[in-house]
Amino acid sequence: MSRAEVAIIDLLRKKEEHYVFNSLTIKAISEENKATIWLSDDATLISELNSDVKVNKINILRTKLYLWLYSTLHLAVILLKLPKTLSSVFVLSATPLQYALLSALSLIIRPKIFLFMHGELGYLKIPSGFGQKLGRFFISLGFRFGDVKFICISSSIHESLSQLFKNRTFYYVQHPISTHQKLLKSRKDINFGSFGIQSGNKGSDKIYELANYISSMDMTCIRLMTVGVSDGGFIYDKCTNVEHLCKGYLKESLISKNEFYSNVQKIDVALIFSGQSTISDTAYDLVSSGVFADCIAFNMPVIAMRNKQLAHYFERYGQFGFLCDSVREMADAVLEIAQNRELLDKFEEVLSIVREDFKFENYKVRIAEIMRNE
Repeated sequence: MSRAEVAIIDLLRKKEEHYVFNSLTIKAISEENKATIWLSDDATLISELNSDVKVNKINILRTKLYLWLYSTLHLAVILLKLPKTLSSVFVLSATPLQYALLSALSLIIRPKIFLFMHGELGYLKIPSGFGQKLGRFFISLGFRFGDVKFICISSSIHESLSQLFKNRTFYYVQHPISTHQKLLKSRKDINFGSFGIQSGNKGSDKIYELANYISSMDMTCIRLMTVGVSDGGFIYDKCTNVEHLCKGYLKESLISKNEFYSNVQKIDVALIFSGQSTISDTAYDLVSSGVFADCIAFNMPVIAMRNKQLAHYFERYGQFGFLCDSVREMADAVLEIAQNRELLDKFEEVLSIVREDFKFENYKVRIAEIMRNE
């Protein structure tokens, strides 16, 4: 049986951005189909692609003009020039304006359009400033017409989005994971840390508040750390009790994935500060967490601010950490783990079950199901 011809496009992500998601998604699609791909010319994953994948390299810029105008025009040109033999187009990332563009083009071009949705969905709940409010308008507009197959990256996001837009059909996948060999640790000291992009919007600076609570508890077996560069909204070295690894700033520093993951493996328990004390109205209901996917990949328990996504997985699989309504509660959770280290073994047993749902083989099957059902 001949393989279907498909296009895979990402005109937004550079270097190692969305590395795990993009590389595994391209792998899942290209293994079953004849793929032509458009990616940033500096994307790390290009060197890992199979030789039968045709790659078009794009010069992606870090400017508002590129994001709002050039990338949108380029996307339109690519789609309008696609050969008629193509059956499907997968867009790995899109700006809010491109949601509306894709919906319009879905009424014109022959290939089916599939769009994976990421952090921009957060604009639908609590937009901050004119730009995000405009983004909410374009995303909502894109949902109102056309025939784009919008794909959520989490079953819980699918539930939340389907409640907001009851007349629209959405699809979902679980964030794929790369299996990592977990380092054996003696756990003389327990390392608690946040990793990924350190950002004020994600509440990363709350680690300093957590450090103050912990210092008052006089616990010497606990280490706090961050692993990852700052987007500019997080300031390093505000507390001597917090260690910073892979330190730098997003627009200036390039941290290789190998260096990043080797440092992430030093963490025993992940700290996730993005969320709110109530779970009824938060942007993170609709934002897929690559950090959470990495926690599953590393079999890493979590201490997290409560949000609907994590609550969903706790209800579905069981407890693999603590969900908290304040930083003070996070400090209490740190203390409980320090005093009852057998909890980590129990949490890791639950995570090993979660890993089964997130493994690549299941992800590949799920993508094929979505394609087949359309």
